[in-house]
Amino acid sequence: MGGGLLGSLVPGGGSAEGVGRCEGGRGMGPCEGRVGPNLPWVPDMGARDPCWPLESPWSLPSRTEPPCASAELCQERVDSRVEEGAIYDIEEQLHTRDTSPAALQRFLLAIPLACLAALQRGEDTLAPRCCKDTMMARIVEIMEDSPPPLVLADCLNAACSLSTLQPPLRAQLLSPLLTAAVGQTVSGDWQQEPIHTQQFIRALPYDLQALLASLLAESPDTARLQLIMEHLSPWLESRLPQERARALGSTTALLGVATTLPGFDNSADWPRMGHHVAQLGLFISDPSEDVSRLAREGVHSLYQLLLHHRGLNIHQAEDLWCRHYYKERWVLAHGNSVRVGEVFGQLFTAEQENCFLDKALLAARSPLRRPSQAGLVLAHALHGQAHQLLEYILNGL
Repeated sequence: MGGGLLGSLVPGGGSAEGVGRCEGGRGMGPCEGRVGPNLPWVPDMGARDPCWPLESPWSLPSRTEPPCASAELCQERVDSRVEEGAIYDIEEQLHTRDTSPAALQRFLLAIPLACLAALQRGEDTLAPRCCKDTMMARIVEIMEDSPPPLVLADCLNAACSLSTLQPPLRAQLLSPLLTAAVGQTVSGDWQQEPIHTQQFIRALPYDLQALLASLLAESPDTARLQLIMEHLSPWLESRLPQERARALGSTTALLGVATTLPGFDNSADWPRMGHHVAQLGLFISDPSEDVSRLAREGVHSLYQLLLHHRGLNIHQAEDLWCRHYYKERWVLAHGNSVRVGEVFGQLFTAEQENCFLDKALLAARSPLRRPSQAGLVLAHALHGQAHQLLEYILNGL
C-alpha cells in the first residue's frame, strides 16, 4: 500500500510486554476491548470465535510468579502490561506497515485496548508515543484496500475507539474516513463468506452506526451531522436494494442519535435539510414495511431537529402522521407523504424549500412508477395542493 494519508510515522519503537491472551491460550475478542458511545441499538456480538485466535507476542505472568498483594494491585499491573503491549503492536505496524493478516489483526485489536487503558486511568487521550491521526490514517488505508469482513469489522471498531478520545480528528482525515467506512460497509457483498463469519457480517451495519455516532459525538453540531449525511446520501440512490436499506438504516440511526445527543448545537442554518427530508420522504411509500418504517423514523428525527432550531418542541408541533389506520397500508403511506410536505412546508426557510422541491421534482422524472408518484406527491404537498393529485393516484394512475 502507498503512503497516501499516513504521512510521517511515529518515531521510536516499543519493546514493552503486554497481555494478549487470557489463561488457556484463547484469543481476546474485539468486543472485549471495544470503546465507544453507549448505543442501545448496537447488539452485543460477544467475544470473537475462538477458532479465529489472536496471535500476539504478549503473555500473562506465569503461575510460578508470586501472587500480588491484592486484587486491585494485580489488576493495575495487568492493565499496564496490556497498554504497553498494545502500544508496541501499534508502533510496529506504523513502522513496518506489514499487510499480513496476523499483523493487521494485532494492530487493529491493539487500538481499542490502548484506548480502554487510557479511559481506565481517567485520561481522554493516548500515550504521547501514539498519534491519533496517524493511526486513523492507517485504518483508512486498510479499509480502502477492500478488506475481508472480519478485518473491516476490526477497522470500524478501532476507528470508533479512537474517535472517543482527544484531540478531535483533523478535518482532512474525516472525509476519507467516512468515504472508506460507509463505502466498504454499505456496498459489501459477502454472500460467499464462510458460515462462521456470518454473525460478524450481520453486525457490520451496527459497527458502522457506532462509528458514525462517535464521530458526531466528537463534534456535536449541525455541520458535522450534515457532513456525515452527505456521505450516506448517495447510497440512498443506489440501484441495489440491500445498499439502499443499509444506507437508510445508518441514516435513521444517526438522526436518532442527533436528537438525543447532549449538547448538540443545532443553532446553525441547514439549507440541505430540505433535500434530506425529501430523500427520506420518497421511501415512506416503499412497498417494504421495514424500509417505510425506517423512513418515517428518519423524517420524524429531522422534524425534531427543525423544531428545536425554531425554538419549539415536539409537543408544540402538528401531528406528522395520518391516523387513519383502517386504510390500506399503501394508501396510508401516500397520506403520510402528503403530511410531510404540508407540515415541513410551514417551517422551511426559502432555501430549504428549494432543496426539497429540487429533490422531489427530480424523483418525479424517474422512469420508475413508485418514486415518480412519491416525488409528485411531495412536490404538490409542499404547497398544500396534493389532495386532488392523491385522489387521482388512488383511483388508478
